[in-house]
This record gives sequence, C-alpha cells and structure tokens, in this order.
Amino acid sequence: MKVCVTSYGPTLDSKVQPIFGRCQYFIFVDPVNMESEVEPNPYASASGEAGVESAKLVIEKGAGVILTGRMGIKARQVLDAAGVKIMIMKGEIVREVVKAFWKCG
Repeated sequence: MKVCVTSYGPTLDSKVQPIFGRCQYFIFVDPVNMESEVEPNPYASASGEAGVESAKLVIEKGAGVILTGRMGIKARQVLDAAGVKIMIMKGEIVREVVKAFWKCG
C-alpha cells in the first residue's frame, strides 16, 4: 500500500504540511520499507480547484491512503469516489506520521 503525506519539504524528515490542496509536496511512502517518491505539488499556487486537481494527482500516483490535515469537500469527494482513504493526522515530521499510521493500522 502506498501512503501519501502532505509536506513542506521533499524528504521524509520534512515537516508535515496540514493543508492538502496547497501543500508544497506530496511524499508517497511504502510504510513497510519507508521507500519514498516525492512529487512537487503543481497546484499549490493555482487560482482555483487546487484540491480537486491535487486529489487527481494522488489517485494517479496510486496512493491508497492520504495523511493530511485539512481538506476541502470537493477534494474529499474525488478521493472518496476513487476509494482513497483519508486520515487526518497530527504530527511534525513525515517519517513519524507514516510510522504512527503503520503502527496503528
């Protein structure tokens, strides 16, 4: 399963960014071995529909779960329709959030 975390920076040691559609980076992580792939968010400064377009990107990248803070209703609807689980996580660092998620799962 691939997990996506919204982040301010491009590494597993970056701070989690608590806003979905306008985050700076999406970090896709395999929680079993912590291998990751980074995708800069091309919609971070979009004038509209940033959440929906970001949701489409997450789906396209194959994430089964998104760990984030806040998310708009339209983005939530797109992710729900695709079967992507949305988990509102609190934490400071991407690596820690993924480990906490995996431990609880």
